[in-house]
Amino acid sequence: MTLLSICQAVADDIGLDVRPTIIVNNSDVDAQRMLRMAGRVGSDLATRAPWQSLRREVTFTTVAAEVQPGIFPSDFHRMSPETLWDRTNNIFISGQMSPTEYQSRKNSPLSSGYAGPMRWFTRRDDALLLWPAPPVGLTVSFEYQSIAFCRSSSNVDQIAWTADTDLSNLSEELVTLGLIARFLEADGQPWQSAKAEFEKRVTREIRADRNAPRILMVSDIFGGSRRFSGAPGPDGSVGYYY
Repeated sequence: MTLLSICQAVADDIGLDVRPTIIVNNSDVDAQRMLRMAGRVGSDLATRAPWQSLRREVTFTTVAAEVQPGIFPSDFHRMSPETLWDRTNNIFISGQMSPTEYQSRKNSPLSSGYAGPMRWFTRRDDALLLWPAPPVGLTVSFEYQSIAFCRSSSNVDQIAWTADTDLSNLSEELVTLGLIARFLEADGQPWQSAKAEFEKRVTREIRADRNAPRILMVSDIFGGSRRFSGAPGPDGSVGYYY
């Protein structure tokens, strides 16, 4: 479904007097409201779960510095836990460290003179920091969750609807139900049942989209370094293994 077809489905469902034939650049008030609300619904849904459709991967080459510049793309939301790897040396880079952990490792007398190969990372001021600072030329990769809830008709990811022909990267039914609930509430109409239906569908979609049960690995038992489940809890936090 395109942005236009989603909005038309919403108009049909809530019984708007005028079914829109265009959304973007439409001077009609209802069409303009739908466009704004469709953006809010998409943005909200993108951050509700680690949707597999929004998983992306970044590969970069290190510079010889602690701060690795220009790593995070414009659609970056958060890093996927335990996916940062030094591919050159086939070594896992541990993190994301809290500020306290990172500074303790960096400045501890026990760490003085340590140059690798094990490394740790943190994020600060929207930049990726690696300690110890790597040499130039390492190939490093990680996965992240994107906030690009839609894409153009030519399949270019976007963080906002820009054309009637744009497509959703998330369940079109979720976007439709969310838009119905928002529109009804903003319009002063009964919206509670529509919101409840939307939230129930969100829960079902998250369960269906979830990864298979985690497989315990030997490194988890003896290595002691794998701590993050990667599965968000009810409040969106990330779970831990111990």
